[in-house]
Amino acid sequence: MYSLTGADRTYRLIAGVFILLVAVFSLTDVLQVLALASAGLLLTTAIINSCPLVELQVRSADAA
Repeated sequence: MYSLTGADRTYRLIAGVFILLVAVFSLTDVLQVLALASAGLLLTTAIINSCPLVELQVRSADAA
């Protein structure tokens, strides 16, 4: 039967920790990109909604 030596266990532990760290950093990067994208979308929407020209166009379209 196959048994792991101390070096094998250490190697697997280091490899597992490295993989988990890469996964965590990748996840935080994805979450950061999503947060920035949603903030940009909210900011763009706020700018568009505060623009009087857009409001005039919407009102004229509703009146027509």
